Amino acid sequence: MMSMSIPPYPRRLTLITVLFGIIVFVWLSPDEQGWLVIPLGIGMAALVAAHAVFRLGSRLGRRPIPVRWWRLGVVALGALIGAGSTLTTALLMLFKSGLHQHVFPDYPLIVILGILERAPAWSLAGALIGLAAVLILSRDR
Repeated sequence: MMSMSIPPYPRRLTLITVLFGIIVFVWLSPDEQGWLVIPLGIGMAALVAAHAVFRLGSRLGRRPIPVRWWRLGVVALGALIGAGSTLTTALLMLFKSGLHQHVFPDYPLIVILGILERAPAWSLAGALIGLAAVLILSRDR
């Protein structure tokens, strides 16, 4: 039976996280584009997931994971990133609106709730992206 293991924690992930934090800090300026919040929310969810996966890998120690569990895990991780993207996007919207305290908020409550309402669709999209990754990676095996 084939198996895979999670590689060691990459140092580059810390650098990517710091750079992402700088991008979010710049985005928090009052006159920044509103559409950028969705890619930032997706990126934040993906970074949280990456840190969680590599932390799990360090706890497992290089123990092999059966391929069928690996495949299921990638699809589930995609679904979690998709659902988490709605949460992180909504939190970024809420944070920016609360930080600036304009008379008219950057993101009205109805817009924030609209993003949260998309959680099932984004979760399905993430699962399908995970499935696509599994199919692409399985093609070589």
